[in-house]
Amino acid sequence: MTDYGQSSLANIQNHPKNTMFPRQKYRKYPIYLYLFWWENVDKPTLKEGIMYAYARNYLFVAFVLTVLVLGAQSFPVLAAEKSVDLSTAIIQVAKQNLPAVVYVEVTESREVANPMLPFESDPFFRRFFGVPKMPKKFKQEMKGLGSGMILDAEGHILTNFHVAGGATKLEVVLADGSKYPAKLVGGDSKTDLAVIQISAKERLPHITFGDSDKVEVGEWVVAIGAPRALEKSVTQGIISAKHRRGVTDPTSYQDFLQTDAPINPGNSGGPLLNLYGEVIGVNAAIATQSGGFEGIGFTIPSNMANRLRRP
Repeated sequence: MTDYGQSSLANIQNHPKNTMFPRQKYRKYPIYLYLFWWENVDKPTLKEGIMYAYARNYLFVAFVLTVLVLGAQSFPVLAAEKSVDLSTAIIQVAKQNLPAVVYVEVTESREVANPMLPFESDPFFRRFFGVPKMPKKFKQEMKGLGSGMILDAEGHILTNFHVAGGATKLEVVLADGSKYPAKLVGGDSKTDLAVIQISAKERLPHITFGDSDKVEVGEWVVAIGAPRALEKSVTQGIISAKHRRGVTDPTSYQDFLQTDAPINPGNSGGPLLNLYGEVIGVNAAIATQSGGFEGIGFTIPSNMANRLRRP
């Protein structure tokens, strides 16, 4: 009868099932040796059982630590990716997006009736002022301004329809001061959104859209634009309300985000961004009696703009 009580690591070498581990591997890999021995002996001693348990636990801990280290390197924690340092968040949003926000100069030509026309046949008027025959209409040029955001490297720019929709001439000023003529690619008066395009030699920076459906009331936001022709202006505020209706023409799109981030004439078409630097809205209108900002601004949600700009 075999004396299993006298089993030791030395006699594993002579075990009939020992075909996997030659002598030199026992000395180099003692932990694997214990595991192999446990599978090939029928009645180990208490000491040998403890040695096996230690080896098994050692390998398990080593395996878990390896998985954790590799996982931390390959798959960063989502919370860390989405963390925001409030002391520098607006600075980072501005640095990231200012190069992709443009200033739009608009020229609109229209014909207007001659205000002096009713006096043309008046004998008294003609006698004292000697007015020659006058044209019935005059051509009038109106200048306007707005903002926009670059959508892609090919020069497509998103703005408001009320900025670019009726323009006879469009010029875009980039953040570096360079100016390009632009053309209207498409527009929708119901949503007050339009896409224009410039042809630039260099590759252009562009914005990134966020999910406006996930925006919360009270969330910090940043507006960038050219209020009153002061391009590259950055303001901040919060989302004051969602799903605002009855703001503009009743037949138009009515589902605005409301913000108290300062917006003035010239901001139209510029982006409203979250603190991750993602566009969540297109600034479109303000509620005001003075003509300037009074704490109530309205922006078209980015999900609507993103759907419309897709081909």
